[in-house]
Amino acid sequence: TDGRLPDKMQRLIERIIGRPGLRIRNFDMKHFEQEASLVRSLYNDCWSENWGFVPMDDDDFAYSAKDMKSMVDPAYLLVAEMDDKPIGFSLTIPDFNQATQGMKGRMLPFGWLKFLLAKGRINYARTILMGVLPEYRKLGVDMAMVYRTMQAAFANGITSGECSWILEDNIPMNRILEGYGA
Repeated sequence: TDGRLPDKMQRLIERIIGRPGLRIRNFDMKHFEQEASLVRSLYNDCWSENWGFVPMDDDDFAYSAKDMKSMVDPAYLLVAEMDDKPIGFSLTIPDFNQATQGMKGRMLPFGWLKFLLAKGRINYARTILMGVLPEYRKLGVDMAMVYRTMQAAFANGITSGECSWILEDNIPMNRILEGYGA
């Protein structure tokens, strides 16, 4: 879509975002290690009830986070807080596959330059992780994070995306996305 929501949904989002004590903030890249540790803790707590979930320890998560640091844009990495307590997170990245196609599998001699030039034309994003602590679910926090991600995406030229790693039986999240037109 062009970023406009149906009036009913827009009113609901405004009510959720205006909820006293709720804050959805961007990841603080200046404190990357602390923020990554916070997201790891949230990830383990939010996903613990999912089928097949395996918790990540600090070392594994730090290694993964370090690899992703160059790919994340803080506008798409969100932390939800309620009364200053972290309660959820969302991680979306631009679809770098669009930028790698022109490289034809080669970084040298000019593949890296082709990648850098194409990176600015990426118009697709992928939400790869999102979670809200169980006791804060059904308050619309996830809906607000999706909305904030969409706002940032449209502002940066992203016109479409995917949230495909969602369990089939995650009815609440699937309904939210369908409400946004997914």
